Amino acid sequence: MIRQDKVKILAPFILFLSLLLDAHISSVIASFFDNRYLVSVHLTLVFLLVISKLVNEQFLIITMIVIGMIIDIYYTGMIGIYAAVMPLIVWLMYKFGKIIHQNIFTMFFGMIIFVTIWNVALLLLQLVFRLVSVNLLYFITQNLWPSLIANIVVFIIVIIPIEAILNNPDEDANF
Repeated sequence: MIRQDKVKILAPFILFLSLLLDAHISSVIASFFDNRYLVSVHLTLVFLLVISKLVNEQFLIITMIVIGMIIDIYYTGMIGIYAAVMPLIVWLMYKFGKIIHQNIFTMFFGMIIFVTIWNVALLLLQLVFRLVSVNLLYFITQNLWPSLIANIVVFIIVIIPIEAILNNPDEDANF
């Protein structure tokens, strides 16, 4: 278990590395299906769900803006898409966290909601900036559904170990 004060220090590194790992896991899964499906694994969202219980909202939003800008430069070549979507997801996590008791089941359904919001928001921003053109049916059947299924499997596999590592039962959460 990592102490809560150490989680704040490690959070940016954990989140950045998980974003890089997301891309590699997504590529491996897509290769199993001959790249027919555009699977987007969001291990980062699982970490965000747990970390958002341990650090304050402002810190995590600023962290995600900075990480979002780095990811924007690396993946899209322009700043704005990930730098906008990632803090939005964190903000929504905190808003939901204030009104919904958080346990493994609500985190599971939250994960489904956040994966959907993440993928749809990224697509909408890419459409606005004319970075992509995509058929809605294609997006749903070839990207969103496979991504949701993959993320459900990832959540089931990693949520308990991640919570065990990051949560310290002796310390109170910020919620």
